[in-house]
Amino acid sequence: MRLKRILVLFPNSWDKRHLSHPKYRGRFEFIFYDRELWTFPRGFLRILRFDPIEYIDRIVQDCARLRIDGILSTDEYLGAILAAAVAKRLGLPGHDPAVMIRASHKYYARLAQRQLEPDAVPDFQLMSVPAPRREQLELKFPIFVKPVRGSFSIFAARCNSYLSLQRHLRLNAIWRFGLRRVLRPFNDLMRHFTGYRVDVNHFIGESFMRGHQVCLDGFVQNGQVTFLGVVDALFFPGTHTFERFVYPSRLPYRVHERMRQLCRRMVLGLGMSHGQFNVELFWDPVGDTLRVIELHPRISYQFSDLYEDVDGANTYDILVDLTVGNEPRVPRAAGRHKHAASLVMRKFQGHWVRNTPSVRSLDAFRSRHPDARVQIFAKRGSMNPEMRAMGSYRCALINTGANSLDQLCAIRADADATLHFDVI
Repeated sequence: MRLKRILVLFPNSWDKRHLSHPKYRGRFEFIFYDRELWTFPRGFLRILRFDPIEYIDRIVQDCARLRIDGILSTDEYLGAILAAAVAKRLGLPGHDPAVMIRASHKYYARLAQRQLEPDAVPDFQLMSVPAPRREQLELKFPIFVKPVRGSFSIFAARCNSYLSLQRHLRLNAIWRFGLRRVLRPFNDLMRHFTGYRVDVNHFIGESFMRGHQVCLDGFVQNGQVTFLGVVDALFFPGTHTFERFVYPSRLPYRVHERMRQLCRRMVLGLGMSHGQFNVELFWDPVGDTLRVIELHPRISYQFSDLYEDVDGANTYDILVDLTVGNEPRVPRAAGRHKHAASLVMRKFQGHWVRNTPSVRSLDAFRSRHPDARVQIFAKRGSMNPEMRAMGSYRCALINTGANSLDQLCAIRADADATLHFDVI
């Protein structure tokens, strides 16, 4: 029997590591197609010249020549939408690209969510750059402001006053030009697949939400929604920047069930029919209320190890099955550990990276924690643009399983003590 051939568009390091696992041999053949589309800030020059409609035409031709059985991409900016567009042209399984664009456009997503679940959506307002005049502001401070189309919380911030809003949206001419050019391909796709008129060269302001933040993962196939689990999102003290993600969530089961019911109605109401999704939510125990932060129509590859550690199935396993139209297998509590976490190592001050952990220190850390997967993002000389856009710099991720929460905390403490990022 011929292997199922899957095109992996814009593969990143997570894709290559997981999809190269021996368990897929004899069943699937993965073709890694093209390099990563967007790496901040090195991919900027490529984005300047990128024509997404031409690119779709080229991939369609290559897929026909290569006899592709499915196409996937975990790239959260354009790749997942491009893969969906190609799949639709070729009659392969996948989300509708128009539905993905609506879910990815924060303003139109909010309009649709408010129609479906008004109690779960905060007040929001479209904003231009620079900031709207004070009398035009409809929201009360504090508010959370973010780009209408963004990734990795770039240029997202809490604003406590009108002055802080003005400062946040006071982008200089270089940043405004850069953002317009980076966002142009998404605007091209939006015009091609939808009738939307509000481009993504805007920001959106939202009433500030409080409570416990979580991520709920799942997939939809043939109109049936299946949930994988709920992951707790924890912040660095005094910030709204993620410090770790822990699975399974420690929130009450009744709250999980309400989240599942809410997300099922929203996923189906938004027209999602085939593929994975990741929903970020707040649960405020004071009023026992749920609020949806964002709904992403794609895999959460950062959590792939977490589900495998605890449940025994990687989210890539589910993605691969969905990509070729198979019914995914979803085991429960069949992993090697009771808990798992994705630990984020960040720097909040400095201008550039002078040194990263030595090979010796990394090897020693891995020998002490053999189940830990360490991914280093920091590179010598890098940092300044991300500090401006995000307010911090992500140096590394450590995904690990453990049999107690205390053990997870000990691994984190060991990483902080021995994996040194010299930032000045």
